[in-house]
Amino acid sequence: MRVHARRLVTHPGGRPWLVGDWPDGALAVGRARDTTVALLGQHAVTAEGLTAVAERLTAPGAAPGFPGSAHLLVSSGGAQHLRGSVVRARRLFRATAHGVALVSDHADVLAHLLDAPVDEDALSLRLLSPNAPHPLDSLSTWRGVRAVPAATAVDVDRRGVARERRWWWAPEPVLPAAEGVPLLRAAIAEAVRVRLPRLGEVTADLGGIDSTGLCCTAARATGRVLACTFANPDPADDDVEWARRTSADLDAIRLHVIPVERQAVRYVGLGAVTEVFDEPALFAPDLARIAVPFDWAAEHGSAVHLSGYGGDEVFSGAPAWVLSRLRADPRGAVRDLRGYRARGRWRFGATARQALLPRPYRSWLRGAATGLRGPVDDRAPVLDWFLRPTATPWTTPEAEAAARRLLLAAARDAEPLSPVRGQHVDLQLMHGGSAELRKITQLAAARGVTLATPYYDDAVVTAALSIAPADRVSPWRYKRLAEPVFRDVVPAASAARQTKGDGATSHAVGLARHRAEVVELLEDSHAHRLGLVDARAAAAALRSSVDTSDALAGDLYPLLGCEVWLRTVGWGGSATGGAAG
Repeated sequence: MRVHARRLVTHPGGRPWLVGDWPDGALAVGRARDTTVALLGQHAVTAEGLTAVAERLTAPGAAPGFPGSAHLLVSSGGAQHLRGSVVRARRLFRATAHGVALVSDHADVLAHLLDAPVDEDALSLRLLSPNAPHPLDSLSTWRGVRAVPAATAVDVDRRGVARERRWWWAPEPVLPAAEGVPLLRAAIAEAVRVRLPRLGEVTADLGGIDSTGLCCTAARATGRVLACTFANPDPADDDVEWARRTSADLDAIRLHVIPVERQAVRYVGLGAVTEVFDEPALFAPDLARIAVPFDWAAEHGSAVHLSGYGGDEVFSGAPAWVLSRLRADPRGAVRDLRGYRARGRWRFGATARQALLPRPYRSWLRGAATGLRGPVDDRAPVLDWFLRPTATPWTTPEAEAAARRLLLAAARDAEPLSPVRGQHVDLQLMHGGSAELRKITQLAAARGVTLATPYYDDAVVTAALSIAPADRVSPWRYKRLAEPVFRDVVPAASAARQTKGDGATSHAVGLARHRAEVVELLEDSHAHRLGLVDARAAAAALRSSVDTSDALAGDLYPLLGCEVWLRTVGWGGSATGGAAG
């Protein structure tokens, strides 16, 4: 395992406190008496500012939040308080060695210290499509390493004993747009501001309205942003056309179109992946494609690269929100329900059952456990607690049984992320998206690029979720909050855009070109040897079929994510591979 620990912060007495590796400028530390406060990540806080916090801090857990995205760490009187973010952009993992708590932002660091083996049962959950439901979607894939839930701090007492404490709850979604939109606009602007460097280029994605809003916000603040947009041979993808309109209307944006020949398609190079993550990456088949803008940003001397990850969740919400409006606004709720049903071609009977006969979360989990097999109905409504998880066709009976056992165990006492079904779904989507984004941030960092994704900041998430669902969630308008939030920031025509390029053809093209490469990977499968999948059957099915459907991608992505991860961590039963940070 390649452990990089170039930096050290000590307690006042000289004992090691923080050990690891982080970029220049990412850490700020303030001290007063026996209290030390540290902020590690993307922020604009100075050591002097943290010293002032330390001087007036009454308890380690009473430290305030700060704009940006960072881990907060407090040591006071021998006790410690550590917390990440309200979603999984900034995660914590913990373990115990010789009775003393160890906490890290990388699971594989702890796994290496413990010589921990991979957890086959947890990996069986990673084979579910689209993914495992809460709370099983955050299990560590290393035995003996615990993933701390989002919005939960770790308090360590003087004896080295750790306990977890929830520190954030989703706000009541009661603000009308007239009040909530200015708060969200201000939170996004501040999130961008704290990332703007004093020196170096600011680069940004410029595609859909999410990235366009961030790019324009930065351009108006700095007077110069280098923006990149993917050219796409698919005539239905109009990102380049809109990017050109935006840059023509805002002189501070210098647009670079990345030509098709420079881009990577999906499934390329899977057998030669060298990037090491501390848990499986669902986006593994897209890895080469996702890295292209980071390589471009590095070539242009980027000090920070802004991207719109998380905008889907911030500017729109789950259709399940309509259920919470049935009593207060039955006419409006039924109108929107009809809109969702028409768009998704939902079956009437199933829609009525989910809307009128809601199941408690634990009952839904038990149903998910018994329904891991069976075809996926693309006309099923999405008003439930989450999409029904399904096992891939090649998951072994043993791995399926392990996933079912964990789901049934969780169903005994699991609580939803929110008692309101729409808010629960929104939070689970934010957790899942930010967990993948965390690994994409590591991918960018390996290329020397600081990836900034303001939509997953605590303040932005909180502001978005505080807006009443009737003003945020709609089947009639695409991302209805985006236009009012970016009014007078994004050129008017671009702010009103109702389309989005989705790269839908990339899966089919990539699999057509690299099917043999995927087959070769599966024929020598680590996941097969671990007993998780019948990878030889998967390879045979790919070899004899020309299927390039989205359904096939839904089965392949979790399988290949686990396979690539097992290879890159050097799986041999324990943590013999990985990268610390």
